Amino acid sequence: MNDVARVAGLLERGVPFDAVFGLNDALALGAMHDLLVCGVKAPQDVAVAGFDDIDEARFASPSLTTVSPGMDEIAERSVGLLIDRVNGLEAREDGVQSEAGFDLKIRDSAP
Repeated sequence: MNDVARVAGLLERGVPFDAVFGLNDALALGAMHDLLVCGVKAPQDVAVAGFDDIDEARFASPSLTTVSPGMDEIAERSVGLLIDRVNGLEAREDGVQSEAGFDLKIRDSAP
């Protein structure tokens, strides 16, 4: 069962909820569509948000609130690590942890 079907299943079973957060925007958009098909309005009845800020998020109706990850920072750090490897630096056995900024893009689906 996919995540969108789970939203419909919650609605069918009468499980009360007032928000949905998709692990990515595609899942959030699918959930928003499923809510609409079931007669549930976003954001009036259920707030919907996603993660990754794909272009479709801005153009959905209602537009999707989303978390926009710091892709420039992620790309810069990734390329730096790749260059280190190309230059012969050994990979760390315990891996590398790095943090990047993010922006919350508040749009119509969850104002």
